[in-house]
Amino acid sequence: MKKKIAFFLGSDVPDSTETLFTNLTELISDHFEIDFVGFYGEKRFGDNVNEVVYDYPSHKGINRMYCASRTIKRYDKEHDPDLIFLAHKHTVYSVSFLLSADLSKMIIRINGDTFNLYKDKTWETRLNRAKTYFINNILSPINFKNSLGIVVQTEYMFNEFKKRGFDPEKIRVLPLPIDTERFKEVNTNKKKEIRESLNIDKEKNIALIVGTASKKKRQNLLEKILDSEDSFKDIIFLIIGKSVYGKKLDERYDNVRYEGFVDHDQIHRYYQAGDFLLHFAVNEGLPTVFQEASACGLPIIGRKANYNSTLDICRFDTVEELKKMLDDEIWKIADTHVTPGLSKEEYIEFFESMIKRKEQR
Repeated sequence: MKKKIAFFLGSDVPDSTETLFTNLTELISDHFEIDFVGFYGEKRFGDNVNEVVYDYPSHKGINRMYCASRTIKRYDKEHDPDLIFLAHKHTVYSVSFLLSADLSKMIIRINGDTFNLYKDKTWETRLNRAKTYFINNILSPINFKNSLGIVVQTEYMFNEFKKRGFDPEKIRVLPLPIDTERFKEVNTNKKKEIRESLNIDKEKNIALIVGTASKKKRQNLLEKILDSEDSFKDIIFLIIGKSVYGKKLDERYDNVRYEGFVDHDQIHRYYQAGDFLLHFAVNEGLPTVFQEASACGLPIIGRKANYNSTLDICRFDTVEELKKMLDDEIWKIADTHVTPGLSKEEYIEFFESMIKRKEQR
């Protein structure tokens, strides 16, 4: 009989995360029985998984945490899986988990620079940063210590947990897989063909900026680049993702093109048409855009930050450093690579090792 793994994603999972978990279950569903658990209300994750849908509404804050923990407890009692994979922050940070959840079969996935997030002064108030510190650095570690396993996205976060005295045997770096059948490098002729179909200039260099704009993502730095005396007219800055800010830049600058939201089943074509990925955020886990761009052969230029300190990308600290990198066309000589995910065998080995760890407890 196959061992059963339950993935709990919550009620407001981004499309990119949903796609990554679908990719993962497609790789391992012939080896394990897979349940997706949540509040979805419709079948979303494909025929290779069983979707267990509960009728709790999607609430915010404490109400959402309460509903999430009740759902896990109810599901565990009704279905008794071998492992429960908690992939969503509202299940991880729930106070009620300390009171009601059995963490002995639960793997907690951490995405982002969890322990240092409270230091970021640019996108949160002082009160919210204090709350973030309490949740991430005082409350959540109790859940982390009692859980069966912890999954992180980068070696940097693995080392952050080790520094805080967590058992390294329970921590694994497990980047979720992207679809390398779609996200792959194309030759020059194919690139030109894709650019023509997308109405993108065939001669200019294309800098892709992918993701919803927000203070946290810090896309305002692009404006400083475009307002400089070196406005880089030979580069088209192609912004993909919902962004009022991106639309304003498109209206203001000739070398900015705001594409808006692009369906995930089409976005690989933009990577294949581009020359490099430009990323401004300093608080992330392992950005999906890094994996997708790298798989399509694009160099990555990103902010110097804790989360990406162990990743093979080009880094800048100041606007002046970025200007120089653009002026030197660093992307033409950079040889960067971010993993698109592990092999099927490595994912299976991880889950089998967690099941064995649970049985030995």
